Amino acid sequence: MSLLREAEEIARGITDAWERSEALEDVVEAMALYDVAEAERVAWSAPEKDRTRALLRVVEGAVGHDLDGAERIARTMPAGEERVQALARVACRLGLQESARALRLLEEARRIARSLRDDKERADALYEVARALARHAPSDAGRLAKSITRTSGRRLALRDVAEAMAEKDPRAAERIVGDLARWADERTRRMVVQRAAEVVAAVHDVSEAARLLSSIDDEEERSWRLARVVESAAPRDPAGAERLARTIPDRKDQIHALWSVLDVVTERDAAEAERVAGSFPGDDPQRRLWRVAFVLARHDPAEAERRARMLRDGRDRSSALRAIAEAVLEHDRRRAARLLAEAERAARGASRRGTGSVELQLIAPLVAACDPAEAARIIGDIGTQEARDATREEAAGKAAAYDPPGAERLARTTEDPYHRAWNLRTVAVEAARHRHLAEAERIARGITEHPCLRAWALAGIAEVLLRASGDAPASPDPV
Repeated sequence: MSLLREAEEIARGITDAWERSEALEDVVEAMALYDVAEAERVAWSAPEKDRTRALLRVVEGAVGHDLDGAERIARTMPAGEERVQALARVACRLGLQESARALRLLEEARRIARSLRDDKERADALYEVARALARHAPSDAGRLAKSITRTSGRRLALRDVAEAMAEKDPRAAERIVGDLARWADERTRRMVVQRAAEVVAAVHDVSEAARLLSSIDDEEERSWRLARVVESAAPRDPAGAERLARTIPDRKDQIHALWSVLDVVTERDAAEAERVAGSFPGDDPQRRLWRVAFVLARHDPAEAERRARMLRDGRDRSSALRAIAEAVLEHDRRRAARLLAEAERAARGASRRGTGSVELQLIAPLVAACDPAEAARIIGDIGTQEARDATREEAAGKAAAYDPPGAERLARTTEDPYHRAWNLRTVAVEAARHRHLAEAERIARGITEHPCLRAWALAGIAEVLLRASGDAPASPDPV
């Protein structure tokens, strides 16, 4: 809380109105994880034009542990779109045993939404109500979704309703899909079918999901949508997901789907993963060897390393060695550094034009965990400024877990002042996540060029501390 009060003081001194508002909102949302009353006090002290957004952020911070407080604050907000959002956030977090309370909140939110004069605000507000209502009364939510006049809002609301129905009953999802065929535009129908099929695959039965997608006539589109369904089904039913993947007509989509299965199986069974890795369609021996090396990286790094060195293509050898380095990084950074140095040499010698720079972007963040200065050298050789900036941010965040001062030095090599401050904020929060608390605070307070990012960094550290201490919800609001 002392960090949050310091961040609040910084935020109030920011001259840019947008940055001041954003910083204060971050502060009050983090405060609400621990002390809803204090967060509410700060939100009410914000300038009038920023107050409603700040109160909404208090609600978002409070819903994970104090629904009564979140509801009370929501009811104090002006009757507009943000109040609708706040009431919907509370309703979404109420369990099904509290559906009566949720429905009362959502009826109030619906009245407010319908009273809004601006067409876009009204449609957006009704969407918020419909997506929350889908959890407690899917049929009512479906009728509300159909009444939304803006196409994009209606489409998203119907997607969320179909998702809620599919979680409870795949036949209900099938009914809504059939209903859509009679009145909805084709893009809406396909989006809703896709989401319903993904949920059915993840919760119920992969063959039921495939049957839902059979209503899509275009084979090319159905093919990539089946790959998405396989991805949803794989964690629950990898064998069923694999069977469905092998029916996908397009080879590229089939390979994408099989990778989803392989990712899941690799975590559970090395022998089964090796079987799947060696059975992709159209494989040549080198691609099969590369894929098996990836699988073995997590289970038998020594054997994976032996196979990786049998790869003739520089990029394949580089990516396999990088995967092995990532697998051993936590317990053997010296070995990881050796593998990454070899991966870098292979990437630089890659025969395919442009592949080396792409692989360097993937290697550099892992190198940063071992030696931030080496990572800075690699980043300097990446082709474009945009790619260098993105890689540097990821690398600095990765390095912060092991070497916060080195990560800070890497972040400070960023040329653009705002981007530099953003990277330092990333380093500070990541350092806090890995319990380098003194370094995290020092780095956050050293962000001088953009006070808003100093405030955001301190608020981020405070949120990490609150969640780690158990005084706040273990995970953010999923809404």
